[in-house]
Amino acid sequence: MSIPLLYPNDYTFPDPFYALEECDGVVGISRDLDTGRLLSAYRQGIFPWFSEDGWFFWHTIDPRAVIVPENLHIGRSLAKTLRNKPYRVTVNQCFETVIAHCAAFPRPGQDGTWIVPEFQAAYTELHRLGHAHSFECFYPDETGRLKLAGGFLRCTNRTGILRRIHVRP
Repeated sequence: MSIPLLYPNDYTFPDPFYALEECDGVVGISRDLDTGRLLSAYRQGIFPWFSEDGWFFWHTIDPRAVIVPENLHIGRSLAKTLRNKPYRVTVNQCFETVIAHCAAFPRPGQDGTWIVPEFQAAYTELHRLGHAHSFECFYPDETGRLKLAGGFLRCTNRTGILRRIHVRP
């Protein structure tokens, strides 16, 4: 198993199928996490997953998670909440807050998060350039004041990969 080194300013990636078959989905490693590499990666279904000692590990998965709307089951209590609409949904209103909450969200069995400051800065730059978006859901707290209850981030690309999901800060 040989994991390729990805060179600066060269945004080509090896064949993801090799990574799936030979490297447990690891496509390559790099020292950079800039917008050019991120956009090239997303176009190919590749994404950065974590970093270690200044190295970023790029992954692919197969199959990807797919939610088919007609197969989605909405339980009674969720249906009631959706009908009553006590919530408010916004787009791109608090991108940096959503990504910060994603990074801070406790992960059982893990020591920390892979959403380190370098990831937050890179995705914030993608957002500034119009390639990353946040969707926020505000829900009333016990006083009735709307509070950010959850959100997710999405990067614009051909494959439509959703990146991070966050629930209740």
